[in-house]
Amino acid sequence: MPPAPHDIPYRLTVRPLRAPGPQEEREPNNRPDQANVLTRGVVLAGDLTPSDDEDVYRVHLDATDAEDTVEVTPAKGWSLRWRWSLRRGGTWPRARTRAEKISLTVATRRCGSPCHVTVLSSEPVPADAAYTIVWK
Repeated sequence: MPPAPHDIPYRLTVRPLRAPGPQEEREPNNRPDQANVLTRGVVLAGDLTPSDDEDVYRVHLDATDAEDTVEVTPAKGWSLRWRWSLRRGGTWPRARTRAEKISLTVATRRCGSPCHVTVLSSEPVPADAAYTIVWK
């Protein structure tokens, strides 16, 4: 569009983004050093946007936590992938199908402490790319 021959008045309104609520993931959390800490029994809401987003969570296991469960529930009709860190380095990948609750068994002997759980999309991200995650 060519420039106008005279000034055109306009108003630009800038507002800060809403701060995440107490039970929402905090960005950035795409790497283990940025991981959101999971607290036992507290359900967090997550969102995978843009499509290459990965959300990393940290679970602090101790010797008494021989095995524990982290549950991830994707929005209906959407498939998630997940992986967790291994004590010796690397990750253990897994995949699940649509709209099912994913129960991950994390253990100090396998994962170490802290254990990092990563949630990522297994398909193009839908408009509602939401999920919940909780350490049981």
